[in-house]
Amino acid sequence: MAEPSKKAKIGVILLTLFINMLGFGIVIPVLPLYAKEFGASGFQIGLLFASYSICQFIFAPFIGKLSDKIGRRPVLIVSVIGTAAGFFIMGAANTLALLFVGRILDGVSGASIATGQAYLADVTTREERGKTMGLMGATFGLGFIFGPALGGIASHNFGPHAPFYIAGALAVLNLGLVLRFVTESLTPELRAKASEKPTEVPQENRATYYRVVAVNFLSICGFAVMTTIFALYLQERFNYGEKQAGYLFAFIGVIAVLMQGGVLRKLLKKEGKELPVAITGALILALTLGAMPLVGSLTPLLLVVAGLAIGNSLLTPTISALASLCAGAEAQGATLGVYQSAGSLGRAIGPLIGGALLAFDSGAKYATTALFASAGIIIIALIVLLTVRPPKDA
Repeated sequence: MAEPSKKAKIGVILLTLFINMLGFGIVIPVLPLYAKEFGASGFQIGLLFASYSICQFIFAPFIGKLSDKIGRRPVLIVSVIGTAAGFFIMGAANTLALLFVGRILDGVSGASIATGQAYLADVTTREERGKTMGLMGATFGLGFIFGPALGGIASHNFGPHAPFYIAGALAVLNLGLVLRFVTESLTPELRAKASEKPTEVPQENRATYYRVVAVNFLSICGFAVMTTIFALYLQERFNYGEKQAGYLFAFIGVIAVLMQGGVLRKLLKKEGKELPVAITGALILALTLGAMPLVGSLTPLLLVVAGLAIGNSLLTPTISALASLCAGAEAQGATLGVYQSAGSLGRAIGPLIGGALLAFDSGAKYATTALFASAGIIIIALIVLLTVRPPKDA
């Protein structure tokens, strides 16, 4: 079989990541109700959701480093198999414990997202890195747009087990794509180099890398505070239900796809634009989060939500690209594994902060403290980002 072109390799990896995110999104609207069937308490449901991010936090660095040593393809294959098994276990679960087993297995396997990022870094040049990470972000956005809708429809028509089986089947389809089209992106020389010595960021880029990792943790944590309480905020402030919340989440997803799939690519045409674009994104995100408690009608709400989507779309892919640019080709898995691990930790802590701060407000000021805290965390991320210097060629 002929060697696939660079575009084909990028396309297949993006497609596999889309299917992964589609499967993840499918279970979002049904998992809490499904867990309730097994008598899960509110705390246990929260823990069930958090277990996915906790597993990614623990395993992403290990899996990333492993992919540096043995190659991206075998890690992706095993991870996709684990994802399929996790969904099928959740679909067949007859106890809460078995539901946790499936969720944890899915979380461990989901830590391979860093391997997908590393694969994209392997096959792109320095100039292409930011634009490619933008396409990856757009792919995630599409998965989150269509996944929850598909999960809700499947659950309504075929029962609560159906979304998990559909997600498992999609993972099997994903496995077929990886086996058929994904060739190894890491040369034997680079794998040998990674095995001979620890895969690490060069000394001259470490300060930049650690700060970018910190920005990733803070930005995801701050954004997760908002997303956790968003539906409750809409209900209390605007008397909106699940349908309206779903429309607004889809609105965010559509803007994210347009920004990361098109606008961002134009902004990053010139080399070295990742840092100023990231700073702009963090500033927009902080301002719109700070304005969110002040809106009282639909039109300003839509403007604020659009600002959230634009700011996050400018920030997330560009700091991913900066993290990747800090290390050489033999260390992409380990570098992006730690980066993803920090994001997973933020994704686990953010909801805890948001939920705890809801107790401080009620009535017309509901969620004000939590939203200001969300903006404050992003401001800290912006301050850290302003101290970052562009990475040198690794």
